Amino acid sequence: MAISVTIPLDKLLEIQRRIRVTVDAYENLRTLEPIQPFRAAVENLRRTLVSNWLDEEEKEK
Repeated sequence: MAISVTIPLDKLLEIQRRIRVTVDAYENLRTLEPIQPFRAAVENLRRTLVSNWLDEEEKEK
């Protein structure tokens, strides 16, 4: 079963900006940290952003 979600452009751009900031920060520190924690952090950030957005959508209904 597939679920389709429409994300407003401003929310999508904010998610993209936050991920870019996280990636830029990692690029600056990548010689100091292994990549696996970074991947987990990016995934957690993505889940949190999507979850928060879905919570906001639910509150608006």
